[in-house]
Amino acid sequence: ATLVNLIPNAELIESKGRTFPVTVHYLPPDRTTDWLTHTIRSIRHIASQYDTGDILVFLPGSQEIRTIQDALEQAPIGTYRAVPLYG
Repeated sequence: ATLVNLIPNAELIESKGRTFPVTVHYLPPDRTTDWLTHTIRSIRHIASQYDTGDILVFLPGSQEIRTIQDALEQAPIGTYRAVPLYG
């Protein structure tokens, strides 16, 4: 059953959003590097392959977001900026 059928009195809102191309990268960590360091290295590696665009990284919490942001602000990557998004 669809959600509309389960809640027949609910207002249905539709949005025709835009889609954007996405490239997924997986860089497996070695066993000797902590995951935050590996994440920073991975972001730097991916950024080095592109002249433009955005990199979206999912992290488990605000402390990890701030750690990555601080590391990237201390040693910037070209024109990329670290912009936290919480949700």
